[in-house]
Amino acid sequence: EFLSPDELKFCAARLNTQVYGEFLQQSLDKQQTEVRKAEDALAKNPENVKAQNRLRAAQEAVASGDVKLKQLDELKANGANPILAVGLFISHANEMVFLAGGSYDDYASFRAPFSLHWFAMQQAMQAGITRYNFYGTNGEFSGNPEQHGVYLFKRGFGGVSEERIGYFSLVSTPWVEKLRELAGGAKSFSRKILRRG
Repeated sequence: EFLSPDELKFCAARLNTQVYGEFLQQSLDKQQTEVRKAEDALAKNPENVKAQNRLRAAQEAVASGDVKLKQLDELKANGANPILAVGLFISHANEMVFLAGGSYDDYASFRAPFSLHWFAMQQAMQAGITRYNFYGTNGEFSGNPEQHGVYLFKRGFGGVSEERIGYFSLVSTPWVEKLRELAGGAKSFSRKILRRG
């Protein structure tokens, strides 16, 4: 049985640069007000430790806000509303499966995969689907598996791991499989080189 188009969902998380810019500016304005209040308090009592701490924290927040606004200007220069993460979801019967997805390392600070999964879960609940499957969690939970961070990300949504039958590969032509592995390694190597340049 083939899946119908309404059972396949391709989702993309974009950054709305206008809304994000407004949020950053409001936060920056608030912190600049805090700087002025702390400076006024220190003008009245230079030994006020609480005001000194408030001033230091507000100044750090202002500096951070300035950096984020400059980064936003760079994002806008590269094109409006960049895609941060994508995912392919399949819903069938009473389960939605996250089949595959990815995100850009450059945009990791936006935590787009969290938003993407949250959106998909909300869509699943609205459709009456009660099971959400992250799919593909490594079965080694010793604390240091290769993709333990992925496991922790998935567990962060409050789910549980269920052990299911694994997947197996039948290699009928070993030289083709070796060629595929080499191509994957070359692709990974070229990405690293391009990021440096």
